[in-house]
Amino acid sequence: MSYSFEYIKVCGVLILQVIPMNRIRGLRNFFFIVTSIFFVSFGVAQSNIDLSKLDGTIPFQIFKTQNESLSINQILSDSTRFRPPSDFKDKTTPKDIFWIRLDLSQNDSLIESNDKWFLTHNSFDHAELYYWNNKKIGKRNIGKLDSKTAAQPLKSAKYFSETQISSDFIFKERFIYLKLKRVTFLENIGNWEFGHTKDSIKNIFSWNDVLPTIYSYIFSGIAGLMTIIMLVFFGYFKKLEFLMYSLYTFFMLLYAIKDEFVFLDSFLPNYSLLKIWLFEDITFLIGIAYLGFTIHYLNLKKEHRLFCKIVVFSIFLHILFFIIDMAFYLLRDYMAHIQLMKALPIWDSLFSVLIAVYVLAMSKKMVNYLYVLGLAAFMIGVGLHFYLTSDGDPMRYYNKLSLYIGSTIEIIIFAFGLIYKLFLEHIERLSFEKEAFINKNKALRAQINPHFIFNALGSIQHLILHRKNDSALKYLTKFSRMARNSLEASIEDSGTLEEEIEMLKDYLDLESLRFDNAFSFSIQVDDQLRGSEIEIPFMVSQPFVENAIIHGLLPKESVKKELSVTFKKEMDSLACIIDDSGIGRVNRKTAKTVYQNKRKSRGIEIALSRLKNWKYGAGKVEIIDKYDDNNNPSGTKIIIIIPIK
Repeated sequence: MSYSFEYIKVCGVLILQVIPMNRIRGLRNFFFIVTSIFFVSFGVAQSNIDLSKLDGTIPFQIFKTQNESLSINQILSDSTRFRPPSDFKDKTTPKDIFWIRLDLSQNDSLIESNDKWFLTHNSFDHAELYYWNNKKIGKRNIGKLDSKTAAQPLKSAKYFSETQISSDFIFKERFIYLKLKRVTFLENIGNWEFGHTKDSIKNIFSWNDVLPTIYSYIFSGIAGLMTIIMLVFFGYFKKLEFLMYSLYTFFMLLYAIKDEFVFLDSFLPNYSLLKIWLFEDITFLIGIAYLGFTIHYLNLKKEHRLFCKIVVFSIFLHILFFIIDMAFYLLRDYMAHIQLMKALPIWDSLFSVLIAVYVLAMSKKMVNYLYVLGLAAFMIGVGLHFYLTSDGDPMRYYNKLSLYIGSTIEIIIFAFGLIYKLFLEHIERLSFEKEAFINKNKALRAQINPHFIFNALGSIQHLILHRKNDSALKYLTKFSRMARNSLEASIEDSGTLEEEIEMLKDYLDLESLRFDNAFSFSIQVDDQLRGSEIEIPFMVSQPFVENAIIHGLLPKESVKKELSVTFKKEMDSLACIIDDSGIGRVNRKTAKTVYQNKRKSRGIEIALSRLKNWKYGAGKVEIIDKYDDNNNPSGTKIIIIIPIK
C-alpha cells in the first residue's frame, strides 16, 4: 500500500516540476484539488459480507495441496491434514487446491432440524461441495465457473454466493467438505468466510450496496453521452482524434459497468471464464484507443515524428499483449494472465509519465497543458483503482469511485481541449483566409496600376504624335504625380475617401487634357462626409469613370458631353454615383472610336472582385440606363455602394 502512494506521489511531482510556474500556476492548484478529491472519495473496500445478514458463522479448517488426484475418501481418512486459516499467510495461486472442512458442531439447530438452510460462502472459481446422502457421499458443483453450479451469487456482496443445504447432508462427524480452486486472481485466505441463513439473502440490498451501482449509472451516462457526441463530431469534422476518443470513452464505459450490468452477458459466448477474461482485456483496448487519440490530438505525425514512433510502438505492444493473453486463455495459463494484467497498469503509468513530461517539454501550448491535466486526472484515478486495492477486494469491485472521478474529470478536460483545438484551427483558418484575401487584393491592385499606366502612357504617346508638346508636358507632369501617389497608395489595401477624390480629379484632368477638353466633369461630395476618416478600396471608382469616358462620352457626336461623380452617405455605406450623358449601353456595340481598342478591359472585373471581398462587407454596383422624353438613350448612371466602418 505504501509503495502505491509513493508511486503516485512521484508521478505527480514529475508532472508538476515540468509545468512552468509563471505560465500556468493555476494548473498546479487544480492538480492538488483533484488529488484531494480522489483521496477523500477513496474509502475502504466493502469486500466482506455484511455479517448482520447472517444467522451465524461457521468455523472451518483448510488443507492445501496441488495433488489433483486426491479423493474425498483419502481426505476423510486423515483428518490431521487440516489446519486453521491463520496458518496460511501466502496468497492463493491457480495451481493450489484447497480442501475445506466446515465444522457444524456448534450449530446444533442446523443439524437437528430437518429443514433446508443456506450456506453462504466465497464465490470460488471452481468448487465442489461433498455431502452425505443415503449412506454414500454426494457431490455438487458450487463454483461460479462450473457448469450447472448450485450456488447463487449474492447481489449485495460480489465475492460471495449461497448454496441451499439440507440438514441430512452433514457427515456424522458434523462436517461438510469443500474442494475448491481460485484461478482468476490471487487472494488472501484470510478473506474467506462461511455462514448460514435460514432464508435466502441473495436479493437483499442495503443503501451501501446500492450506492456503488448509482455511481456506475452516473458514469455510464457521462461516458455514453461523450461517446455519441465524439462520434457525431467525427462524422462532421472527419478528424481522427474524435473517433479515437469516442472509442476510448466507449471502452471505459464497458470496463466500468462490466460488473454491474448483466445485459452485457448476452453479447458474449456462454463461457464464464471467457467473459471474465475478455472483460479484463478491455484494458488493452482502452490503452490502444487512448494512445491513438494522443497521436492525433497532439499532431505527433507532423510535429514530433520520433515520439510518434514511440507511441505507435506502445500501441503495437498493447496489441501484442492482447494476442498473448488470448493465447494464455487457450492454454489455460492462469498465472501468466494474472501477472500480465498486473504488469500492464505499471507499463501504462510509466509511459503516461513519459508522455506528460515530453508533451510539456516539447511545446508550451494550451492544448498540451490541457492534455497533461486530463492525463494526470486519469493517472490518479487509475492508480487508486489498481494500486490501492485492499487485500479483500482483489478484483477491484468496490474502489471504482476513484476511477469514475478521474475518468469524468479527464473527459471534461479533453472535451474542452478538443473544442479549444477546433477553435484554434478555426482562427488559424480565418487567418489564412484573411492573408489570402490580402494577397489577392494586392494582386488585383497590381493589375489595376499597370492597366492605368498603360492607358496613360498611350495618351502621352497620342499627344506627342499629334505634336501637342505643351499638352504632353502638362499631362506628363500630372501623370508623374499621380503615378507616384498611386504607387505609394498601392502598398496598402485601402485608402481614404479624400485620397480617392484627389486621385480621381488628377485622372479626370489628365483625360480631359488628353482629349482636348472634349467633355466636362464635376466631383461633388456630401457635406456630411469626412473624407479623411472614411476608408474605401483604393481606386475602386476609376475603372467605371474610365469606362464612362471611353465608351459613353467620346463616341457621342453632340457637343454636350458631361460627367459627374457624386459621393454621398447612405445608411452605413458610401454611395459613389457616376453619371454620364453619353450614348448609353444600347449604342455602345455599334459606336466605335479611335480610342477603343481590341484588348479586353480588366479594370471593371477587378473592381467588382475587390468590392465583393471588401473587409467591411460586400459592396455592390447598380447600372441604370437613362432615356430622354422620346425614349432615346441619354447616358448611363452607375451607383457603387461601399460599406464603411
